[in-house]
Amino acid sequence: MEEINTRERIIRSAMECFSKYGYDGTSVERICESARISKGSFFYYFPTKQSLFLEILSRWLEDVDRNMGEVVKADEDIRIKLLNLSMSLIDILTTGEKEISLTFEFLNRALHDEETFKRIISMFESYRNYFSSLLEEDIKKGRIINIDPKIVSYTIVSFAVGLLVQRLFSVDDTDWVTIAREGLEIIIKGLIDNSVI
Repeated sequence: MEEINTRERIIRSAMECFSKYGYDGTSVERICESARISKGSFFYYFPTKQSLFLEILSRWLEDVDRNMGEVVKADEDIRIKLLNLSMSLIDILTTGEKEISLTFEFLNRALHDEETFKRIISMFESYRNYFSSLLEEDIKKGRIINIDPKIVSYTIVSFAVGLLVQRLFSVDDTDWVTIAREGLEIIIKGLIDNSVI
């Protein structure tokens, strides 16, 4: 039991440090001090700071996949799935600053580390491919207009990432729930109404 508690304490402390100081500004010493453990304990659970960072990234990707899984489960057309996606996006947007800051630390680290880059790119590709296949299916069924699914899938992913960026740098009391929901409704309207194109 103590082993699990120590490992989790290291992970929680590292998340706090990475979100506050960034990857480069977070040392093993800083994590140990925050977790109130020795360096020996740290290295018992994680061989390097990088391995700990990748463990946290893996958990984050699992959470994102779980949220997306809730959207995917519904046996409805893409319009309903996109509206459901807005709820997942709202959950992310309404989390604390620490979680959003950590999200951007993953993206930033991907620019400097090949393993992180591969994992982040794989995530984006899987979502773009998922949306493209949904769009192709709905185009064939005549539910939405005939439009390039790849462009729309990039637009959907860009919309989500763009909202996260704006949320991170928001200094006012913006209603992110309304923006996420209505923004996706605008995209949906464009998929249904030929006159928008």
